[in-house]
Amino acid sequence: MLAIGRNHLDWGSADQPPMAPALAAVMDAAAPGSLIALRLLPVLATAGAVVVAGLIARELGCDRRAQGFVAAAQATGAWTTLAGHWLTPYSLEPVQWLLLFWLLVRWIRLRDDRLLIASGVVVGIAAQTKFQVLLLCVVLLASVAVFGPRELLRRPLLWVGAAIAVVLAAPTLVWQIAHGWPQLKMARIVAGEADALSGGRPGIGAQLILYAGVAGVALVLYGLWRLLRDDDLREYRFIGATFVALYVLFVATVGRPYYVVGLYAPLAAIGALGLQHCRETGHVRRKWLACPRTSSASCSRPARWFFRSRS
Repeated sequence: MLAIGRNHLDWGSADQPPMAPALAAVMDAAAPGSLIALRLLPVLATAGAVVVAGLIARELGCDRRAQGFVAAAQATGAWTTLAGHWLTPYSLEPVQWLLLFWLLVRWIRLRDDRLLIASGVVVGIAAQTKFQVLLLCVVLLASVAVFGPRELLRRPLLWVGAAIAVVLAAPTLVWQIAHGWPQLKMARIVAGEADALSGGRPGIGAQLILYAGVAGVALVLYGLWRLLRDDDLREYRFIGATFVALYVLFVATVGRPYYVVGLYAPLAAIGALGLQHCRETGHVRRKWLACPRTSSASCSRPARWFFRSRS
C-alpha cells in the first residue's frame, strides 16, 4: 500500500481501489517512516468495528450484557487479531460493512429513510476501499426481494442512496474500465493463491467460518439457526440469506478466507439476542449461556418484546 501510495497513486490499481494506498501516503507524509503512524488508522477502524458490532446488537434489542458479548466476539475474532493493525483494504472493510448493516437494522426499527441516504454514502466510500461491497449490495437487494422486508425496495430514498454510492464509486470504476478491468484479472490470481495457501475449497469453507473466532463461531451459527427457527425474526432473514449466499459464492470461486469478516457481527448479534431470550425467560440464577431445560419453549419469545420494552 505504501509503495503504491508513494509512487503510483491513482484512482485505481491492479488489485484494489485507491483508499488504502492514499491513506498510506497521507500517514507516511505526516510521519515519514513511522510504523505507528501506518498502524493508527487500521487500529481505529478495527476498534470502530467492535463498537459498531455492539450498536447492531443494541438495535436488535440486546441488553448491555449481550451487546458486550457481541462486541467481545468481534474483538477476539481470528482475523481481527491477525490483521487488525495492517493498513490494507481488508482491515478497513469490516467497519464499513458493519456500518451498512447497522443502518439497515436501524431502518427496520425506525423506518427513517434518511438512514438509506447514509447507507449510500457508506457504500460509496467502501467501494473506494474494496469492490466486494458492490457484490454485497447486489446479494443484499436480492435477499431483501426474496425474504423481505420488501418495503425497503419501494423507498425512493433507497435508490437516491444508490445513486450517491455510484457517484462516489465512479472515479475508480471509470479507471478500471479505462484500463481493461485489471481487478477481474486479479480474481484468477486470488483463486490460485487461495487454492495453494488455504487448501482449496474445503480449506476456504472452513476458514470463512473459523475466522470469526471461538465466541464468534458459536454466535454466528446460533444466529443462523435462530433466523431459521423464529418467525418474529423474519424481517432479518435477509442477513442470514446474504451470509449463506456469499459464503457459497466465495467457496465456489475459491475466494480469500476473510471475505465475509464484515458479516459476522450481525449474525452474532442475533445469536446473542436468542441467548438473552433464554436468560430472561429462565430462572434468575441459571447461567444465561444456555436455555433452561424447563423453559425451552419460552426461548422463542418474540424479539418485539424487547423493542416494546425499550420504547
